[in-house]
Parts: sequence; C-alpha cells; structure tokens
Amino acid sequence: MKNLNKYKQVIYNESNQKKLSAYYENSCPLSGEIKQGSFLNALVELDNNYEEVGATCFHTLCKDATNLINSTELDKLKSRLDVELKSITSNPAFSSSIRASDEGAINGFILHRGKNIEVMIFTVDKFNLQLYKATKGVKGFTIHPADTVMFCLDGLGEYQKFSLCSQFDDDLGPPPFYDGNTKIGSYEPKKVINIYKGRDGFTFKSCEKPSYFLSITSLKHNMLVKPQYSVDDNRLLGVTHADNNASRIQMASFLLRMLKVDEAVDVLKPILNNNNLYIRWQIAREIYLLEPKSAKLIFLKLIDDPSAQIREAAVNCLSEFYGEEYATIS
Repeated sequence: MKNLNKYKQVIYNESNQKKLSAYYENSCPLSGEIKQGSFLNALVELDNNYEEVGATCFHTLCKDATNLINSTELDKLKSRLDVELKSITSNPAFSSSIRASDEGAINGFILHRGKNIEVMIFTVDKFNLQLYKATKGVKGFTIHPADTVMFCLDGLGEYQKFSLCSQFDDDLGPPPFYDGNTKIGSYEPKKVINIYKGRDGFTFKSCEKPSYFLSITSLKHNMLVKPQYSVDDNRLLGVTHADNNASRIQMASFLLRMLKVDEAVDVLKPILNNNNLYIRWQIAREIYLLEPKSAKLIFLKLIDDPSAQIREAAVNCLSEFYGEEYATIS
C-alpha cells in the first residue's frame, strides 16, 4: 500500500484493530509456531549435513531428512497457512509473512532458511491458478537455477516439467499428476518432484482441489541467471538474474532507459562497483544503450574486471563498437 494516508486509515480503523487484536490473542506468532515444531531440528540437521556432504546427494538428503518429520505437525502448518490466508483477506491491516507468486495462485511461507537450504510450505489455489492461466497463458518456461525437491502433502492436479534434455512441447504426452493424500515422515510419499538446476523447468498445469506442498531448495552452487525459453519453438526469450534483488536492479536500469530519465547514466554508474558480476555487466549494457561515448570508458575499465567473462565481453564490445584496434587488448 503506497498511499500513507490510506494505510493510516486502515491501521487506525477500530474494527480492523479489534480483528487484529483478536487474531494475535488467539494465535501463536508464526515464527514461534515453527520453532516449537520438532521438525525444525530435522531441517537444521539437513542444513548441516548438506554442508558436509556437498551438493551431489541433495535430493537423497532431502528425502532422508523428511523421514524425521512428524506428519501431524505438517497438518498443523497446513491449517495455519489457511488461517494466514483468510486473515489477509478479512483484515487489510494484517501483515503476514506469506509469500505470493503467480498473482495469488501460489502462496506460502518459509519454515527455515539456513546457509545451505530454504524450506517452504505452500498452497496452490484451484481458481486463482485457472484465472492466471487463462489471462497469462503459457508462452515460456524458466529453467530453475537451483536444485529443489517438492513433496505433495495434499491435493490433486497436474504439473509439467520441461527439460533441456528433451523436447519442450506437449507432444510428450499428458503431464504427470501429483497425488492427493501424500504424506511425509511416518507416511510414504506418493509424489516427490525432483527439479534439477540448469536442466529443468516446472509449472503447475491444473489444480483439481486445493493442494499443499513442502519444498526444499538448495542455496549453494546455484546458477547465476534464469534463462526462459519459448514453449512453442524453444527460442531463448530472455535471461533474468536468479537473485530477486539483482532482477529488480536489472528491471530498474531498463526502465530508466526506456523512460528516458534525465541523468540516468549518473544514477547507474555507481552500481558498476557492485560485487555481483551480472549486475556490473547489466549496468554497462544499459549505459552503452543510453550513451555510447560514456560506455567506451566503462568497457576499457572492465578489461581489468575480476570476472574473466566480463573481461572477454568487454574486449569484444570494444572491438565491435569502437574499432578493430581494440581486438588485440588482453
């Protein structure tokens, strides 16, 4: 909510205050409920084991760790997720730690974020997913930059995995189903979805009834960027940074150029010192498109960049845009 006055009207509304007070009086804080669960120990142990064993056994480690999780606690978390979502809808003053994506089709919250893994529980909403698919369509799919394992806790629907090792169209046959009534811990999972970084894309195609998933994602040894390909002809549609903050900088720099903002080059130049090599190159690219003369000096500096990829790209750009004499720079 960007308008401060409207925000104040919401939070100082007596009815909203009573609803909010009642919610906190009858509910343990979400972070406290997570810490009270015994399964948190299993997640911390997984985090530590991953550090010791390495990335090669990630999917196996995740499945082993979930055997230590009590399914009763997961049922409680599913209920809590529903409570949080209802509170968001019924009380505009309520601020939740729920993460939303795909315009509300998928909602969830983080159970654990350590040095090596991130664990989320999330729900897929049947009607919002249908609306999202109907309005947006499926033009492309994104290759995941990280290894992920998803366990279906409840629900029924279809999902589709795209792989760089196979065709991307629908001629491969019907998409696989995820099974309702899937449990972990004391129950054998009926559907475990493994997603491999740099190889697989993933999308929910349909949802027959509200569905719940537990996902474990690696935070180590991940790809720097997320490429997106066309579903129709496998064309590369674009590349975004795997890190959300870097993606926002990418979008902001693009908008500065498209909106022809005055002094945009001066705004962008300090970001050339960013530790992220993808951001450094993205900013250099935008400055070139804004002001080629200034970019020449920037490319000359990037010849000494710590990244070998940027050094090579800088030489290529100097040679192509400013003359063949720069082709011999090393």
